[in-house]
Amino acid sequence: MKPTRSIVFVWLLAAAAAWACSPAASAPAAPATSAPAQPALTPPTAPQPTAAPTSAADTATHLVVSYSELTPINMPLWIADDQNLFKNHGLAVDTRYLESSLGVSALIAGDIQFASMGGSETLAAVANGADLEVLASFSPVYPYKLEVNSSIQSAQDLKGKKLGVSRFGSSSDSATRAALHELGLADTDVTFVQVGSLADRTAALLNGNLDGAVTGLPDTMILEDHGFRPLLDLAAEQAPAVNNVLVARKSWVNAHHDVTQAYVDTIVEGIALAKSDKPLALSLISKYLQDRAGNDAQMSAAYDYDIGEVIKLPPVIKSEQFKDALNMLQSANTNVSDFDLSTVIDDSFVENAAARHVGMGSNQD
Repeated sequence: MKPTRSIVFVWLLAAAAAWACSPAASAPAAPATSAPAQPALTPPTAPQPTAAPTSAADTATHLVVSYSELTPINMPLWIADDQNLFKNHGLAVDTRYLESSLGVSALIAGDIQFASMGGSETLAAVANGADLEVLASFSPVYPYKLEVNSSIQSAQDLKGKKLGVSRFGSSSDSATRAALHELGLADTDVTFVQVGSLADRTAALLNGNLDGAVTGLPDTMILEDHGFRPLLDLAAEQAPAVNNVLVARKSWVNAHHDVTQAYVDTIVEGIALAKSDKPLALSLISKYLQDRAGNDAQMSAAYDYDIGEVIKLPPVIKSEQFKDALNMLQSANTNVSDFDLSTVIDDSFVENAAARHVGMGSNQD
């Protein structure tokens, strides 16, 4: 039986309950998955979260922030943390690895202040009453290829096959459905399987538990070394997307305007540094992705595309990037047919940083 998409709000409430009931931990575990068949290959765990330095001034503002995928797209946060850029702005930041569904619930609960996560999940939460807004865009296009096993040679061969997504309603779900429509297929032509993160999808493909999934660099090159092939290159089409965005609670931002500006400024500086210092960025790709980082050539290709092409400086968010996410949401919930995207977008902080030429001292795209 094919899985059906549950009502997004019920899913978010369940995620929120799970977050609230879980004990505090110094290092978050890799996200739990709900795949029917668990892959035998265990993906690498995220590096330990970085605690605020004990030497930070007492006046530093302490923040807890999260990122939802182990992908070079999150380099702005990783490099800002690694190079102590936050300290320069009076911030002491604790980073956590949380998949998007947990990021939504943690933001709503006030357990974290900022999350780098999927825009589709954010939009669904806002449509159901969550007090969230998007401040910046790190992946304004889909950075994916639809990778399939070698037995699939055409779109018609996909019919009846199993495609992996992180969660129903997620950005990977949106990207997969966009790929199917581009190939002339309907959502009902395949079986969607929830398997968790990008690392989980790659592991499930390698173990034969999936027939295909959208993946990004360097995973695509690793999969192709194992006989997989790209059936569709979404990245090459440069289709607008909200695959990875910066999210916060609107009420918290309104009450902490200067702190929010300082955080956005630091992230913009992180983008600029990532674009200007490839060796440093490559060392962090190796640190965070571990075995999934691939060889030097694969890491370099991931850097050149994700950092060199996908991430923009300044990281502006535009309404057209929400097109696929909004279409997916509206197909599942007719009550949001007149959803006003302006209620979820706040680009004022990125615009403020750009007006002051933040990050302009380094190479930029």
